[in-house]
Amino acid sequence: MRGLIAFVLVAGAFVAPAAAAIPVAVDKASASDALSKKLLKAIEFGLRSSPRFALTDGRDGGTLLITLEMATTELVRERKQVTYRVRFVMLPGRGLGTNLGVCWENELADCADQVTNSAQVQLSVNQP
Repeated sequence: MRGLIAFVLVAGAFVAPAAAAIPVAVDKASASDALSKKLLKAIEFGLRSSPRFALTDGRDGGTLLITLEMATTELVRERKQVTYRVRFVMLPGRGLGTNLGVCWENELADCADQVTNSAQVQLSVNQP
């Protein structure tokens, strides 16, 4: 009886280690109204879903702190449009910048995606 022997040789199969997730905290104290609270929840969910970030409640050095500075709505063609501004700070206190964005009130996940993407850009641009 003949057996079939298969050899698989994988040459150069190197897998780079994944970069460590960056600790990120969302300043919940900045949410003073229902819209801000809903937006911050969406931002937290978006960050939690990103492999680039590790959501934390800590305020340790090296943590990216995201603060919602402003969130307003405006009626546009019978829909509520949200305009927001967030600030990014690398603790203990290095300001990285701000982001101003818009989305529809019933699609706050879009705002959360914008914040997550902007956080990645701010980190890339502001490497020490």
